[in-house]
Amino acid sequence: MDTQGQIGVFFIYVAVGFVCGLVYEAFAICRFLVRGKATARRICAGVCDGAFWLCVFVITGAVAYFCRLPNLREYAWIGLMVGGIIYLKTLRRIVAFLEKLCYNKCKNFCNTMKLRKNTKKKVDREV
Repeated sequence: MDTQGQIGVFFIYVAVGFVCGLVYEAFAICRFLVRGKATARRICAGVCDGAFWLCVFVITGAVAYFCRLPNLREYAWIGLMVGGIIYLKTLRRIVAFLEKLCYNKCKNFCNTMKLRKNTKKKVDREV
């Protein structure tokens, strides 16, 4: 493969690395939702990590197959890492802000509903 083709493959793998960052975010949200004992959290973390790497394997293999890319070479691995780093430095901050915003809204809503339920019980007792 000539140099121009290798540069194109590198940028394809940068895009794949960026997509893998998005996939990681989905598994991080699943990990965040698990509450309970430390053992349950560790098991969930292990399952999520295994599922993430399986998804990365499938995505990378599918892209290589459908784009008829050559074997994974050193520059392909570097491209995956660069794409992941680009995701972490750009879109991750936006996603983290939106996660925090949604979490706070849901928490406030749940607290409001709990407060209404408690005041309703208090009113029922007084009558």
